[in-house]
Amino acid sequence: MPLIIDNNRRSDFTRSPKNAAIAIFRSLEKRQIRIAVCKALLKELTEDSRFFDILEEWARQGSLVRADEEKYEAEYKIIENMNITSDDEHILALARCCGSRLLYTEDRALIDDFKCSQIISPRGKVITKGTREGDAAGLLRSFGF
Repeated sequence: MPLIIDNNRRSDFTRSPKNAAIAIFRSLEKRQIRIAVCKALLKELTEDSRFFDILEEWARQGSLVRADEEKYEAEYKIIENMNITSDDEHILALARCCGSRLLYTEDRALIDDFKCSQIISPRGKVITKGTREGDAAGLLRSFGF
């Protein structure tokens, strides 16, 4: 099951990584984790050329999982008809499409949606920038990474 990185956390990987970002980097280096993306999320993430370079490296390593666009679009249509509080339909559709139950974000509305079992089932777990490195590593391991 891949991890999703929200656009609001991309800078954690281009500046001095701390806490959860370090745990994510280490898991990627050990090939214990993969990152899920869809076309819409890639568009957001690659607005920062430094993060584009990181994504390119992850793709070369085989650590980037690209969503099947047909499946993603079907999930997106379902999400559009749900009562969600965030403006991140693409993240929620990606999670449902890829079976991801782990998200790295600071967006409170998205966190609420991601943890709602009517939207993401079983209920998703969230890592934030304040999640300590050890706690993030433990959460990654608990998801089989």
